[in-house]
Amino acid sequence: MFHIPAFFVLIALYFLPTIIASGRHAYERGAIAMVNLFFGWTFLGWIVALIWAITAQAPYGYPVRPPYPPRSW
Repeated sequence: MFHIPAFFVLIALYFLPTIIASGRHAYERGAIAMVNLFFGWTFLGWIVALIWAITAQAPYGYPVRPPYPPRSW
């Protein structure tokens, strides 16, 4: 019998390197997604994409907002 939740879990697991790269806002996330899409089925391609996603350089310098506005008194 076909289980829809299991199918979506397996799809998410297959695209885990792409999800990690997107979550980290990696510069090479498009290339990581392409390697994952076309070579992830070989397992070696999936491992390469996963390592690349984890070690890819993420942009720095996100603007930090103060938690509350300064007091005016």
